[in-house]
Amino acid sequence: MNTKLIFFDIDGTLITEGHDHYAPESTLKALTLLRQNGHICLINTGRPYAALDAVIRSIPVDGYVCGCGTYIRMGDDILFSYHLEKELCRKILVALDSCGIEWMLENDDGIYCSANGYKSRIASSIESFQNKLPQSLRFITPEDYPNVQFEKFLVVLTPDADFETFRSLFQNDLTFIDRGHAVFEIIPQAYSKATGMKFMEAHFGIDHKDTIAVGDSTNDVAMLEYAHLSILMGGAEKSLLQYADYVTTPVAEDGIFNAFRHYQMI
Repeated sequence: MNTKLIFFDIDGTLITEGHDHYAPESTLKALTLLRQNGHICLINTGRPYAALDAVIRSIPVDGYVCGCGTYIRMGDDILFSYHLEKELCRKILVALDSCGIEWMLENDDGIYCSANGYKSRIASSIESFQNKLPQSLRFITPEDYPNVQFEKFLVVLTPDADFETFRSLFQNDLTFIDRGHAVFEIIPQAYSKATGMKFMEAHFGIDHKDTIAVGDSTNDVAMLEYAHLSILMGGAEKSLLQYADYVTTPVAEDGIFNAFRHYQMI
């Protein structure tokens, strides 16, 4: 069998979602066997590299495509890194505040939060980071905006947020991914999980027909749509079925192991 280039989402794919937050033993076994059989396993996530906690970094993979294709790393080697221009970052922050939108900025060196506090569910995300990755948190004020640079960002809409005005201001610069429940993941328009895949195909010299993507959520659409073979985790939203070649069981029910056993790769 030719070497396959396999891309995995994290939450709901390699690890369970919610407070449990663990990688099943069957997932770790599957990844180990895939790599022993000569395949290349990569995490392909919307998370910035700074948000990969100890549980995630202990998963046996060959490298990371982070921030929806904006940061790519193999071991200690940074293969690619893209940040929005500083002036655009400043304009985004000013517009977010004027539109009453709560935000969390994501960069490879840290998670940037507002020092003014939050009313939305972002507060619980920050609390989680404080428990797991306190060294990654950066708190900023409007005075810091001219010097802040980031790869992508997350917003949570409160009832008084003017999201449509904000979106219209940056529709030519940014891609808006609706994660549901008033949450939007926002990335530079030229980048996606698919562009990260293309980069790694070229890096390893692997043909597109040997690419596999495994995911479960709306920010995996670009990855699932682009891959030659797409595997959807059990329990994923029904709207994603159109992108799947195969639907496996949920992550906690040996989904990763079952998928690659189905394809006789382990």
